[in-house]
Amino acid sequence: MRARVRGIYATALTKLLMESGFEVVQQSPVIAERFGVARKEGVADVTLKEMEEDKGVIMAVGSDVSDWLRKVFPHSFTWRSPVKLYSVIEPEDCSYLGYEVDPCLREGLVVRPPLDGAIRLSEPKAVGRFAFVWRGQGRTYFSEHLSRDDRTLLLSISLPWNSKGYNVKWRSNAREAKLEELREELSRLALRYDSKDFRGQREDFSIVVLSLTDKLMLDEVRNAVVRTSRFHHMIKMSDSVLADKLDEGGADPSSALRSLISDLMGIDHVKAPYQRVNLRPGRPIVFDTDGKDYYLVLRRDLRPGGTLDAVGKPIEEGDYDEFHLSSRAWYGVHVYRSSDGKVKGVMVNVSTPAELLKGRMRYLDLEVDLAYSDGVTRVVDENELEAKRVYLGETLVSKAKEAVELAKRRLEANDWEGLIEEMGVGDFKSKYG
Repeated sequence: MRARVRGIYATALTKLLMESGFEVVQQSPVIAERFGVARKEGVADVTLKEMEEDKGVIMAVGSDVSDWLRKVFPHSFTWRSPVKLYSVIEPEDCSYLGYEVDPCLREGLVVRPPLDGAIRLSEPKAVGRFAFVWRGQGRTYFSEHLSRDDRTLLLSISLPWNSKGYNVKWRSNAREAKLEELREELSRLALRYDSKDFRGQREDFSIVVLSLTDKLMLDEVRNAVVRTSRFHHMIKMSDSVLADKLDEGGADPSSALRSLISDLMGIDHVKAPYQRVNLRPGRPIVFDTDGKDYYLVLRRDLRPGGTLDAVGKPIEEGDYDEFHLSSRAWYGVHVYRSSDGKVKGVMVNVSTPAELLKGRMRYLDLEVDLAYSDGVTRVVDENELEAKRVYLGETLVSKAKEAVELAKRRLEANDWEGLIEEMGVGDFKSKYG
C-alpha cells in the first residue's frame, strides 16, 4: 500500500510506515533528505495527517488502515467512520445510521463523517482518485496542496469539460498522475455523474486521538531519525519554535515546560471516540518538574448550586476543587474543599497521563471514576468503560482497570493523599506558585 504523510508527525509516521512495509510516496524534500532517499512519485492509497482544527488527532483517509493504527497507537482512541467519505447517501427524516444529517438533503455526498455526531453533506458529485466532477457553472477548483504550475497544467485538461457545464475540482493526487490518466478519469466521472452512478466511490476515514503516552513513543521513533527531545510532539502542538529549540539543545527542558503554564489553565477532557469537553479552568498553585516529568495542581473555584460530581454533596459558597494532574499517572484527583479548606470529598478520574499544552491541560478520559466521601468509596461508570472498549482497545481498558484497582486500594484505606503522592509529588526539582 502506498501512503502519503503530512504534518507535525511526518518523520515518525514515515519511519513507522516503512517498518510496517508501506511504500511512502510524495515525501516532502525534508523527509526525503532525513531518510536519505529520493522522493518517490506515485498516487497514494492513503493519506495520514493531523486534523487541522486539532493537531492532537491523526486522520487517515483512503484505504482502511484502522487496524494498523490501533496496533501502533495502543494507548490512544481509535475510531473508524461507519459512513464512508465521499459516498452518496439518502437520509431518512434527516438522519442516517442514527446520525443527524446536515444539511438535510434528499441525497448528498458525505464530505465529513460523523466525528461530532453529525454527517456533513454537499450536493452529489462523482468522485475519483484525482478529481470531483458535477454539473454547475463550468468552473475548475483546486486542492490547496497543488502548486501554481500544477494548476496551470490541470486547468488545461479541465477547461473543455468546463465549457460543457461541468465543474471540476482537482485533488492533490492529480499531480502524480499521467495526463492520459487524468483525461480518462474526467471522462468517466462525467459519465457517472450524468447516469447518477455513485457506486464504489467511497474512502475509509479513521482517526487516532493521541494520548501523551503515544506522543512520547513518537518522540522516540523520531529520535532514531533526527535529534528529538522528550515532549517534542506535545510541545509542537503549541509552539513549534520552542520544540525546535529543545531539539537543538537551545532551551532547558524544565524552563520550556514552565513556559507553557499560564495564570489560568484550560482543561480539555476528551471522551471517546472524540468529544472535547472544556472543564472549568483553574489557577496553577503547584507546578513541579525535572524536565522529564511534571506534576500540576489547579485550583478551580466552583459555583454554588448543584452537586460535587459523583461525591454527591451540595456545592456551597466558597467551595473549590484542587485538581491534581501528572505526566506519569493514569488518573487525575479532584480534592473538593469547602471555603475553610476542609475536604468534602475526593473524585478520581481515570484517564491517560495529563498533557501540558500552552495555557491548558489535556487528557483522554477512560470513563470510569471513583468517588470517596465520609469513608465510603464507590466505583462509578464502570459499565461505560466496557461500552467504549471498541474505541479504547484492549491496552487502554487494561490500563484503566489497573488504575481503578490502585485507586480503590488507596481510597478504601482512607489514603487518598498516598494516591496523590504516587503521581510524583516531591520527585522533581522546580516549583511554581
